[in-house]
Amino acid sequence: MNTSLRAPDICTRLQALGDRARVPVLQKFFKTAPGEYGEGDVFVGLRVPEIRKLAKEYQALPFVEIIQLLHSSIHEARLLALLILVRVLAAVKKSQKRRCCPLGVCDLGAGVHGRHLFQRAESSLAA
Repeated sequence: MNTSLRAPDICTRLQALGDRARVPVLQKFFKTAPGEYGEGDVFVGLRVPEIRKLAKEYQALPFVEIIQLLHSSIHEARLLALLILVRVLAAVKKSQKRRCCPLGVCDLGAGVHGRHLFQRAESSLAA
């Protein structure tokens, strides 16, 4: 993996790998028409298994580039960034996760949202 790659280079690669024939289906599924919840979302036509392969390839991507992918207008770039983060955080020891994710929402044992969010909500309801 080329660690000198930057987020714009990866977005260019995503566009090259995408299947334009899939884009209309994705746009309809994700409700991207004006006034719908996904309005303005851009798709390149990649499937999730293809993006997972790329996440494995780019798991050594610098954090600053991952953050840039998260801010991309391309849906698949944002998903790629999240899948890279999941891979990276899955490899981090539990004691170090708080340093990697100071908001404390990265308890991967409970999924991306974190078990504590649900426990906090339950305890608030009981009070």
